[in-house]
Amino acid sequence: MLFACSGVSAILAFSPFKIIGLLLPNQKTEVNDPPIADFSFEEEEICGNTPIKFTNLSTGTSLTYSWQFGDGRTSQEKEPQHVFDRAIGNGIRNYQVTLIITDSLGITDTKSQEVSVKELPSISVTSDRGDTEFDNLPYFIVCDNDELSKFTFFNTSTTSSTNTSYIIDWGDGSEFFEGEEWTELTHEYSIGVYYLNYTVTGGNGCTVSRRIGVFIGSNPAVGFGNPGNTNICSGEALTFPITGTENNPIGTTYTVTFSDGTAPQIFTHPPPPTVSHIFETTSCGKFGAPGFGNSFSATILAENPCSKSSAQVVPIYVSEKPEPIIGLTDSVYCENTFFNIVNQTLYGNEVSNNGQCSTTGKFVWEIKPETGWELSPGNTLGVRNNPNLPNSWVNGSQVLTPKFTVPGIYTIKLISGNRCGIEETEETICIIPEPVASFELDKIEGCGPIQILIADRWMI
Repeated sequence: MLFACSGVSAILAFSPFKIIGLLLPNQKTEVNDPPIADFSFEEEEICGNTPIKFTNLSTGTSLTYSWQFGDGRTSQEKEPQHVFDRAIGNGIRNYQVTLIITDSLGITDTKSQEVSVKELPSISVTSDRGDTEFDNLPYFIVCDNDELSKFTFFNTSTTSSTNTSYIIDWGDGSEFFEGEEWTELTHEYSIGVYYLNYTVTGGNGCTVSRRIGVFIGSNPAVGFGNPGNTNICSGEALTFPITGTENNPIGTTYTVTFSDGTAPQIFTHPPPPTVSHIFETTSCGKFGAPGFGNSFSATILAENPCSKSSAQVVPIYVSEKPEPIIGLTDSVYCENTFFNIVNQTLYGNEVSNNGQCSTTGKFVWEIKPETGWELSPGNTLGVRNNPNLPNSWVNGSQVLTPKFTVPGIYTIKLISGNRCGIEETEETICIIPEPVASFELDKIEGCGPIQILIADRWMI
């Protein structure tokens, strides 16, 4: 569509529903072609549990994709793979697959095609024993320590009248069951965990397999020993004894979790006798468990298909060395002028045995060279009675107010410490002399009018 406004021509491009773009002379804005949805697939009338790859043939700019497969499942991938394993039966199942594309202007287009797949045989099976799900796998379970347990299995397939063959791998090394039909079977298992593989073939030739766990054993037991001193410094390791697991059955797993955010450690039965962990950060501000502030915790969870048990060590207090920071407003100062040097050390990272985090700590100052300056009345640098034991130190002034009487370069050092270690930092400052105003005249008398040259001679 072409129109003119005040002598300027333009082209207006539009779809039946939305304006696509407005082009002015010498303007580089491009008009998007309307998007066109299209796709293809090669497989036809294959078994529903065989993945079908959809090839996207759509055209358009900056497209997004929405697939609907007709079985209640969707995808936003450009070229997804999909299995139609919800098609249960012995015939052919047709699904309407729809692709909806949207371009950068919000314009959409839709393409639908019919996909035909062979239905799958039902693989339903039950047992006279208990059942549960563990680690995303169905299990039949006996939760006691009988040396031998008999399981009765029932064929509950809804397609049993058209199924043509069955294979059962009992998972214990015994001979497979193979047959054209079955209604009820029994099998004995000793204490432990087994993985039964059940395969069914339908009258249309499609085959389905299912893995089922079988577990015989008691509820798991576990203990987690306290390593003793649980008030430590960051970077130190704690070793926790694992106890009480000797009677747990095979198939029990152990998950050890530390509340400092690190990844859990997972073991299968039997677990190691101990597990160690290094705590890298302070526990200040953390909660290992309700009622235990400023702490971490260590937890072990033992679980199998029958049940789970846990044990915990809490509180675990972790302290860090302080981080000394010198607060200065500048790096250059005049001689004979008092100014402030502030201790801005980050404390609050040392935890006491009752779970309190400190907001103060030990620190001393050093000024080098040791001459050419003086402190204001009441100021002190502090004293390190034993340089290696911060608790023996006498703190200096929180705000140091020196006056430097000799120009030059000086180093200010702040040393902070606690039971976890000693850290220090330093800053360099420059002391300049006070300026002395002075000037010279090229002549000091004459007849007017007179021109006088003034030369600046001030000094620092």
